[in-house]
Formats: sequence, structure tokens, C-alpha cells
Amino acid sequence: MKIRLEWLLLFIFLCSVFMTEQIYASPLQKESPSYRYVEPEEIFITTESLVDILHITDEDEYIIEWTGISETSDETDTQQSITFLFDDGYLKDLSSGWSEESSHVSITKQTLSEDSSRYNAISFHFMTKTPVFSYDWSESMLYVFDTPMTELHSFKKPKSKEEEKSQQVLDTIIKQQQNHIRRIIKDKASLESGVMLFPLYDMTAWKSLKNSSEFPHTHVEEIWSDIYQQLMEERKELQADNKKGMPFISWNKNSRQLSLYIHYGHV
Repeated sequence: MKIRLEWLLLFIFLCSVFMTEQIYASPLQKESPSYRYVEPEEIFITTESLVDILHITDEDEYIIEWTGISETSDETDTQQSITFLFDDGYLKDLSSGWSEESSHVSITKQTLSEDSSRYNAISFHFMTKTPVFSYDWSESMLYVFDTPMTELHSFKKPKSKEEEKSQQVLDTIIKQQQNHIRRIIKDKASLESGVMLFPLYDMTAWKSLKNSSEFPHTHVEEIWSDIYQQLMEERKELQADNKKGMPFISWNKNSRQLSLYIHYGHV
């Protein structure tokens, strides 16, 4: 019964997205700071994102807690972590933390949620210690299921065939949904065929970009700060309008342009 309901919600959502077709885009590059990049392994001891159920309030609602942590071997001039929580691909909440002359940053936030969902928690970690800077990402994933046959429960990795099947079904639904939205963005934004387009929380894509010679390492902190500020502002408006947003990133290696796209849907 629950699986059928997920597919029905997917169908309704795709119809509403197809009819609204709203896209927001913004360039994210600024001038380059005068620091030299070093690999995160040389600086960070820990970069970690955590997400878990903190408390079940009743049969359907629960509190999700997620954390972004970074620690360096020595004190740094500045250290920052920006963390995002996604619910089935949609931005649910975000937070940030900052320190000076410290070796540690930790951000923890809680949010109320309900029903079956896949949660992706990601964090961007950044530090400076003149004349060098470094950055890294971390991620964590949590599956929460509430079905007529089982009590509300969660897992990071399936421990049974039933959990494995539930995970596969939910992952497939989210992937189909994102593929559809990706096609809408490419069409409405008239993106070239060679432009890379991926969900904001896709760490595999970010790390692939990082390894490319064209990627602007010296802009990364400003890029993620811009992403954070823009999503913070958008989230306030979305909540007022009873909408939700699914952010995507595009990378045009020919023009060396990184852009943020947000596709809107109704809650």
C-alpha cells in the first residue's frame, strides 16, 4: 500500500512541476582570493556529516538531527562549515558555522518531519591559514520508512531483504523524478549538450569537477557561500508560498561557468 502511494505522489508531483515549470538561475563566480590551495588530507583530521532520528514524537512524526563537523590538525585563521539537509531530493533545511583561530567547527540542527523519506545530509568544509586554503565535502544518508506492516524505523544500510527492497524502490522514484526535472531545466535554460547538470547534493559530481583542470578552486568558498545565501532566501519565500525547491548545479567547462538552478514544486 505504501509503495503504491509513493508512486501516486510521484505522478501528481510530476504533473504539477510540468505545469508550473519555474526555474531560478544565478552565476556563482567572483574575484579570486590570493591563497594557495592544498589538498584536504594535509589539513583536515575530520570532515563529517551525520544524520539520524533524534526522537519519534508520535506514530507519524519524528525529529531529524543532522550535524556537520570539521577538525584540523592545527589552529586555522578561519574555518567554516555549511550544511544542507535534503528530503527526497528537496532542500529541507540548512545551517552554517564559523570559527577563527580554532581547529574545530561543529553545527547541529534539528527539524520535524514525517512519513517515509530518504535524507541526504551534505556539508562543505573550508579553512584558511595564510598563505594556504583547503576545502572538502562530506555526506551522510538516512532512510526512514513508515508502512502499515511495520513501525516507523530507519537505517543507513539495509539489514534485511525487505529494507533492501524498500530502499531500491525509493531510490528509483527519486532518480526518475530528478531525471524528469533535469530534462525540464535543460530545455527551459537551453543548456548545451555538453553542460554538466547534477543535484546539489551529488558529491560524486562535485569531486569529479574538483579533479578537472578547469575547475576554479580559488572561487569555491565564495561559490558555496553564494549557494547558501541564495538557498536561505529562497527557502523563506518557498515556505511562505507552500512550495519546495530542488536545487541543481550546472558546469559549462567551455565558458568555465558554474550556475545554480532551482526547480519549484508544491508541498
